[in-house]
Amino acid sequence: MVTTRNNIYEQREYAVTCVAQAKTLSEIFLLHQYQDFEKIKFGLHEIDDRYHVWRIPVLDEIKERIGELVIEGRTGEIDSNKSSDIDVMLKKTLTQGIVTIDKQNAPVLRDY
Repeated sequence: MVTTRNNIYEQREYAVTCVAQAKTLSEIFLLHQYQDFEKIKFGLHEIDDRYHVWRIPVLDEIKERIGELVIEGRTGEIDSNKSSDIDVMLKKTLTQGIVTIDKQNAPVLRDY
Protein backbone atom coordinates (compact mmCIF):
# COMPACT_ATOMS: atom_id res chain seq x y z
CA MET A 1 0.00 0.00 0.00
CA VAL A 2 1.34 3.40 -0.98
CA THR A 3 1.08 6.14 1.63
CA THR A 4 0.36 9.66 0.48
CA ARG A 5 1.84 12.67 2.16
CA ASN A 6 -0.63 15.38 3.03
CA ASN A 7 1.33 18.57 2.57
CA ILE A 8 4.42 19.94 0.89
CA TYR A 9 6.38 19.86 4.16
CA GLU A 10 5.88 16.13 4.47
CA GLN A 11 6.70 15.65 0.78
CA ARG A 12 9.97 17.53 1.26
CA GLU A 13 10.63 15.52 4.43
CA TYR A 14 10.80 18.53 6.72
CA ALA A 15 11.33 17.85 10.41
CA VAL A 16 8.69 20.52 11.12
CA THR A 17 5.50 19.75 9.20
CA CYS A 18 2.84 21.86 10.90
CA VAL A 19 2.26 25.11 12.79
CA ALA A 20 1.76 23.37 16.13
CA GLN A 21 5.23 21.80 15.90
CA ALA A 22 6.84 25.12 14.95
CA LYS A 23 5.18 26.95 17.85
CA THR A 24 6.05 24.19 20.33
CA LEU A 25 9.71 24.28 19.26
CA SER A 26 9.68 28.07 19.59
CA GLU A 27 8.15 27.97 23.06
CA ILE A 28 10.57 25.33 24.33
CA PHE A 29 13.52 27.26 22.92
CA LEU A 30 12.48 30.56 24.52
CA LEU A 31 11.64 29.04 27.90
CA HIS A 32 14.98 27.26 27.89
CA GLN A 33 16.71 30.62 27.35
CA TYR A 34 14.84 32.59 30.03
CA GLN A 35 11.88 31.77 32.23
CA ASP A 36 10.66 35.36 31.68
CA PHE A 37 9.38 34.29 28.27
CA GLU A 38 6.51 32.33 29.84
CA LYS A 39 3.94 35.03 28.94
CA ILE A 40 4.88 35.36 25.28
CA LYS A 41 2.55 34.61 22.40
CA PHE A 42 3.14 33.85 18.75
CA GLY A 43 1.88 35.71 15.72
CA LEU A 44 0.88 34.45 12.31
CA HIS A 45 3.59 32.14 11.07
CA GLU A 46 5.16 32.32 7.64
CA ILE A 47 6.69 29.48 5.70
CA ASP A 48 9.52 30.52 3.43
CA ASP A 49 9.71 27.50 1.15
CA ARG A 50 12.46 29.08 -0.92
CA TYR A 51 14.84 28.91 2.05
CA HIS A 52 13.06 26.01 3.79
CA VAL A 53 12.40 27.91 7.01
CA TRP A 54 9.49 28.71 9.29
CA ARG A 55 9.28 32.29 10.56
CA ILE A 56 7.45 32.60 13.87
CA PRO A 57 6.73 36.14 15.12
CA VAL A 58 7.18 36.46 18.89
CA LEU A 59 4.67 38.72 20.65
CA ASP A 60 4.54 40.00 24.20
CA GLU A 61 1.54 39.72 26.49
CA ILE A 62 -0.22 42.67 24.85
CA LYS A 63 0.48 41.26 21.37
CA GLU A 64 3.23 43.73 20.47
CA ARG A 65 5.84 42.19 18.20
CA ILE A 66 9.13 41.77 20.03
CA GLY A 67 11.00 39.63 17.51
CA GLU A 68 11.01 36.59 15.30
CA LEU A 69 12.33 33.05 15.49
CA VAL A 70 13.48 31.27 12.36
CA ILE A 71 13.29 27.48 12.35
CA GLU A 72 15.11 25.38 9.77
CA GLY A 73 12.32 23.28 8.28
CA ARG A 74 14.50 20.31 7.43
CA THR A 75 16.22 19.99 10.82
CA GLY A 76 13.80 21.64 13.26
CA GLU A 77 16.61 23.75 14.74
CA ILE A 78 16.31 27.43 15.63
CA ASP A 79 18.62 29.48 13.42
CA SER A 80 20.12 32.00 15.84
CA ASN A 81 21.77 33.96 13.00
CA LYS A 82 18.45 34.62 11.26
CA SER A 83 16.34 34.95 14.42
CA SER A 84 15.98 38.07 16.53
CA ASP A 85 18.48 38.49 19.34
CA ILE A 86 17.23 36.79 22.51
CA ASP A 87 18.52 39.53 24.84
CA VAL A 88 16.78 42.23 22.78
CA MET A 89 13.50 40.29 22.89
CA LEU A 90 13.82 39.88 26.66
CA LYS A 91 14.45 43.61 27.14
CA LYS A 92 11.38 44.38 25.02
CA THR A 93 9.19 42.12 27.17
CA LEU A 94 10.34 44.01 30.23
CA THR A 95 9.68 47.46 28.72
CA GLN A 96 6.54 46.96 26.64
CA GLY A 97 3.97 46.69 29.38
CA ILE A 98 4.37 43.22 30.81
CA VAL A 99 5.24 44.76 34.15
CA THR A 100 2.30 47.00 34.96
CA ILE A 101 1.46 49.25 37.88
CA ASP A 102 -1.94 49.19 39.51
CA LYS A 103 -2.54 52.95 39.72
CA GLN A 104 -5.54 52.66 42.06
CA ASN A 105 -3.59 50.75 44.70
CA ALA A 106 -0.19 52.32 44.16
CA PRO A 107 1.38 53.99 47.20
CA VAL A 108 1.24 57.76 47.32
CA LEU A 109 4.64 59.45 47.55
CA ARG A 110 4.76 62.70 49.49
CA ASP A 111 7.46 65.24 50.12
CA TYR A 112 8.12 65.83 53.83
